[in-house]
Amino acid sequence: MIAKSCQGRDFLISICVPTYNRCDYLKLTLESIVSQREFSLGSVQICVSDNASTDNTRSVVENFQEDFPTQIKYLRQEINIWDQNFKAVLEMADGLYLKLNNDTLCHSQGSLAYLINEILRSSANEALFFNGEKDFDAYDVDSFSRQLSFRATWIGGFGLWKKDKHLILSSPNVSTHLWQAEFTYSLVALKDVAKVRRSMYVRTLDAGPKGPYDFNDVFINQFLAILRGLKKSGAIKASTFNYLRGDVLIFFCASWAARSVLRQGSKFEIRNHFNHLIYWYKDRPHLIAAYLIMIIAAIIFYLTGKLRKFVCSKALF
Repeated sequence: MIAKSCQGRDFLISICVPTYNRCDYLKLTLESIVSQREFSLGSVQICVSDNASTDNTRSVVENFQEDFPTQIKYLRQEINIWDQNFKAVLEMADGLYLKLNNDTLCHSQGSLAYLINEILRSSANEALFFNGEKDFDAYDVDSFSRQLSFRATWIGGFGLWKKDKHLILSSPNVSTHLWQAEFTYSLVALKDVAKVRRSMYVRTLDAGPKGPYDFNDVFINQFLAILRGLKKSGAIKASTFNYLRGDVLIFFCASWAARSVLRQGSKFEIRNHFNHLIYWYKDRPHLIAAYLIMIIAAIIFYLTGKLRKFVCSKALF
């Protein structure tokens, strides 16, 4: 079902939320948006594409629609279309700028003002993303990739202008879990400049282990395969590819692997994981050694942090 509202409205930004079976988190995410002044002024649209959830997602969104019928769209997929839901929710949007938003991504007060300000300061001839640790501009894919690194995979940082929406329809239905990363690099290649702005305006709710997909396959095989394709095409240099291989392994995968081991989540299998490491890093054994050290350090950090919280809680009694 698609709400009949929102048609013909001029929105500055559409917050596009793909969701599946996270109705409690989705409710908090939507509340964090609708409570802000910019939303009440009518500058912001929310689009929710429900990936055939079996929980109360529909009723949660429809309750919000009752209060904001002209600003919230809802689409329920008949079957789970997996990561094609990212494309589906963007296709629903009517705003000047369309931004993906995880269903666990809450907005702090002032976030919409920040986003709108950056949108108004930017041109549709520029690619604009909100997934950086710092603000920067890049003028080619190589510079963009080196500076943004693995943060290009973050769903909540992806966005595009309404005038480029037709590119979504013509983009291939990729078999990876990283459509947003592949499309990001394509946009950068098409634009005069890529502007990356910080993502300091949001907080991510802890919904447990990351997704039902295979951590090894997504963030080692698939992401590195995308980067290797960019290297082969000449979009990035070999030195950039090697730098990114190390960056994603040490500063992203190690932390996630530690949490996956502790939680036994994300379909993390030690033997399978080492097979991936050997395939991609056999020419960089020092990276594998550093990676293992980082995993051990991260596990110790998490365990000592839990112990500290336990001790503090007991000290209150």
